[in-house]
This record gives sequence, C-alpha cells and structure tokens, in this order.
Amino acid sequence: MKQIIVLMLTAVSFGSYAQLLNGGFENWNNLIAHAYDVEMADSHLVSNPYNGSVNNWIEDSEIGICQTTDGFEGNYAMIVQNWYSYVKGRTEQTITINDYPAEISGMYRYRAVSQGDEGQLEVLVTDILGDTAIHEVFVFTGQEEWAAFSFPLPAPQSTASPANMTVRFTSGLNNCDGVMMTCNLLYLDALEVGFSTASTMENSFISNITMYPNPAENLVKFSEQIDGLVIHDLRGREVYRSELVGKEFSFNLPAGVYIATLQTENGEQLQRLKVR
Repeated sequence: MKQIIVLMLTAVSFGSYAQLLNGGFENWNNLIAHAYDVEMADSHLVSNPYNGSVNNWIEDSEIGICQTTDGFEGNYAMIVQNWYSYVKGRTEQTITINDYPAEISGMYRYRAVSQGDEGQLEVLVTDILGDTAIHEVFVFTGQEEWAAFSFPLPAPQSTASPANMTVRFTSGLNNCDGVMMTCNLLYLDALEVGFSTASTMENSFISNITMYPNPAENLVKFSEQIDGLVIHDLRGREVYRSELVGKEFSFNLPAGVYIATLQTENGEQLQRLKVR
C-alpha cells in the first residue's frame, strides 16, 4: 500500500521508545572518490560528495550512495541517487526487533529530476514464522530544504512475535535527462524507528481543537483556550511544559516532529506538531 507523506497523524502513547537506524550517518565502512563528483558538486550543490557504504547498511552499488556534509545534524548525511543516468540507487538495513514498530521518522531533502518524480521508502516486517506482518511503501516528493517526515505503520497482520524489520530507500523513478549522469537525490538524516509498548491511541479521543500553523517555525495558535501544554519528542522525552498558555504559544525547538499534550477544562488532547 503506497502512502503519500503525511505529517499530522495518529499519536502514539508514551509507553514508547525509539531506535536509531544510523547513528547519524557518521560512520561509514569505506569511501571512494565519486565517479561524478564535479556534477554532484557543481550541478547539484552537494558538499564534499564521496561514494561509499554506510555501517550496517547494504547498498546495490556504492556509486548509488553518497556521503555529504550537507547534513541536518552531525557531520554527515547520506544521499541515495540515480547514477549513470538511469540506474536507481538503493540501500537497506535489517534490524532484529522485539516489538512491532509504530512509526518511522527522520529528516529528508529530495531533489527530483522532474516535478512528478518521487523517492521511496519501503518497510517490511516479518514475524518469527517468517511471514510478512507489515509491508508499506511511502514516497518522498520534491523538497529543497531539510524537512521532517513521520510515517505511521499499521497494526501487524500477525499474532506471532516480531522478528525482523527491513527499511529500504530508493532514489527516483525517472531517468536523468540527456545531460545529467546523476539525479533524483534523496538526502536522509536522523532516522529513527519508534516502537510502542502500549496500545496506539488512535481513536481514544476526538480532538476538537485546531492548532495552526502546522508545520510551524516558532509560533502556534489554538482555536480555544489552552490551560497547559506539555511537549515530548518522538523518544518520549519531555522538551517543554507550561501551565500558562492561553490561545498562543511561542517556542524555540529544533526542527522535527513532536507530540503536544493540550490540557483543557475537558481533559487532555494529543496533537502532532511539526517544527521546521
């Protein structure tokens, strides 16, 4: 089932934890001179492009993977790109899991060869019997600046315990034009898988409060009075708390996706807040 990127989605209970998929892409098995370093640097404005392979990831070809200092955090990010004008870049990681995943999130940029092109994220989860429990495909469309993504994963179609989760990224679907030898650059950084040890609060409440704008930069407004506000990151860590909010809230938070607990006279409501 293919899903378009959506950032206002179901909130996960705070009996949850996250697992980094990459350690920030700081560690690479090997680096080689990029076959198209001039084009990557001059045409695509990639800083310090090097082909290579990332620790704990498997790629179809090192030439379809690029290390760059154009990262969102830390020193490096990974780029998955088409190469030799038509060959898709593809990389994947498989991890052993004890709980079924609830979502996958991170930061991305996508420089597509055409407006209608898209990069892909495929998530495959198998149970201890080797059967497919979750199989989802998500897409990335053009995005020049770093942006947060957060994809919820459906409930597993299995009653057996989980065993493995494979996360696979693929560059664009179209070929490069007649001049370019590289294109469809999917930048990735700060990847995490979120696991819920409690049930997902998918329909446990109906939120009748509008929080806008969302995504936001440093200010959000509410459609009605808020008595208190608590904000957690996707690792469940509290990053903000206030008992005096009103109908407007200004903040200074790093770009990313957060869970906001709105405290009202009618109880608590959860909203997902994206900061850009």
